[in-house]
Amino acid sequence: MPWVQLNVGRHSPEPRWPVERFAAVADYVRRERPSAAIIVVGPSSQSAAIELLAAVVNGLALIPTVRQLMSLTATADLVVTPTGPVCHLASAYERPLVSLHRAASDARSLFATPGRRVVGTSTDTVLGVETLAVLEALDDVLAAIGWRPWQPTAVAS
Repeated sequence: MPWVQLNVGRHSPEPRWPVERFAAVADYVRRERPSAAIIVVGPSSQSAAIELLAAVVNGLALIPTVRQLMSLTATADLVVTPTGPVCHLASAYERPLVSLHRAASDARSLFATPGRRVVGTSTDTVLGVETLAVLEALDDVLAAIGWRPWQPTAVAS
């Protein structure tokens, strides 16, 4: 069963991308691939947001250790995350990725995997990243990895 890792944020004090926007991303994934499991991860400081989002999207909430986070990211079929360690792990492990960036952030770094950066309008926070832009990026990445209905994933025989 394919699965998607939604990373709600990191330990930084900056405002995070709102749970309702992540929920819109999860809803989109569910429409495109109803069988996909959704695992919501993040730091313990974000436990309320992690649990809320997992409940809203009928997913699994996890507050992983660093080793668990590395393993989860290495095996995810798709990762959606703000810029930061999980973004870099997904690229290093060559996992399909949609990453959210502040304006003038490290959005210029290259991915080693199918991926799209979505850059917001604020230099201070990812709150300037629009949901529609993330959904458009997600559409491109889902097409690249064969999750689109008109590009079915190969079935093992």
